[in-house]
Amino acid sequence: MRKSEEIIDQMEFRRMLGGEHDPSNAIVSINAGAGGTEAQDWVEMLLRMYLRWAEKNKFETKIIDILTGEEAGLENVTFMVNGLTLMDI
Repeated sequence: MRKSEEIIDQMEFRRMLGGEHDPSNAIVSINAGAGGTEAQDWVEMLLRMYLRWAEKNKFETKIIDILTGEEAGLENVTFMVNGLTLMDI
């Protein structure tokens, strides 16, 4: 990615997170519901995706509650994302 594209991406990210409540923390819950093993795998994939996104954007995260599936994946997971990025400190 070229430097100019990186700068534009950073500016767009900051523009999207410019609302009144954006510095607030978020609590995120992901539940498998009635989809069986495939839904549990999907919960695990979503968790990894969200945690990687937060890490990439320098947000702190903490898993609050997690329940593994009987065969694979996760039944449900709850995690917190700190609203202030490490760049803001």
